[in-house]
Amino acid sequence: MRITHAVLGASASCLVLMSSSLMAQSTAPAGSSASKAPTATASKAAAELSAGDKRFLENTAQSGYSEIEGSKLALDKTKSPKIRAYAQRMIKDHGAMQKDLEALAKRKGFELPTEPSLAQRAQLKALGALNGTEFEKMYSSHIAIAGHDNTVLAFQNATTQTEDLDVQAFAKKHIGMLRDHLDGARQIGPTDHGM
Repeated sequence: MRITHAVLGASASCLVLMSSSLMAQSTAPAGSSASKAPTATASKAAAELSAGDKRFLENTAQSGYSEIEGSKLALDKTKSPKIRAYAQRMIKDHGAMQKDLEALAKRKGFELPTEPSLAQRAQLKALGALNGTEFEKMYSSHIAIAGHDNTVLAFQNATTQTEDLDVQAFAKKHIGMLRDHLDGARQIGPTDHGM
């Protein structure tokens, strides 16, 4: 029993010392190294993003990676000039948008995913197993049309529903391009396969 009280007492002392140390760091003078830590500011900014804003940033990153990887597959697997031109545009435009997204996330201290979602990776794997007309149908219907349908809706909602003004500005900046992508995807639809 005495040993238990001694251990509990020692644990309590450690907690008091740790909390004192943390309090000292959080109230450190302006010139101290604790106040210069950029990660503290970045972590605070990330913590200030709403759950919805974080989800939008995550989904945007994952969708962008999916779009780029799917379009790289299209360049390897199709001879259709329309699909190839569309895929090249997706790689260029989504690559530029990813850079904007990464810069925004960095300013907010928010860590983005670095690859498509699990479901998107499975879809890309299935797409990669196809060739010819079957590949073209799946690329245009799933990656180009359905992918942009979902992305345009998410960006449209983000222009008014995200809480962070910088996240909202990002959505407003890129929604026009995404709508153009969706229109282009509909033009390379099922009737254009193999052209």
